[in-house]
Amino acid sequence: MRQLSELDASFLYLETETAPMHIGGVYLFDARGSKPLPFSTFVAYLRSRLHVIPLFRQRLKEIPLRLGRPYWIDDANFSIERHLAYVNLGEHGKIDQLSRLASRILEEPSSGTGRCGTLPLWTAFTTMTTRTSRVLH
Repeated sequence: MRQLSELDASFLYLETETAPMHIGGVYLFDARGSKPLPFSTFVAYLRSRLHVIPLFRQRLKEIPLRLGRPYWIDDANFSIERHLAYVNLGEHGKIDQLSRLASRILEEPSSGTGRCGTLPLWTAFTTMTTRTSRVLH
């Protein structure tokens, strides 16, 4: 169990529906010349590496009355499937489609400790085309 830093706690406390404090990124991987990676293989690989970064399997636990900063605790109900999603942009997905998708995803507030939003504290959206594999985080 590890307590959230002051800086991280401030991001959590300052986030509202109209002032999101989360970050995200788009990663492009060139898959030309190779077979597309099945989403199930991607999920299995990530599952096999979760032991390397325990934080990915944890959630926040708030202190009653906010008498202290939240703690990272092991999530007894952790399911990697809750954190991963596959979005089909079609065989010839374009970069502008990817940009619109990223915008829609990043507009959604993170869930924090349940005060706002619908997504867990980390989520990876994956989409693939015959030209490029793309991961949104």
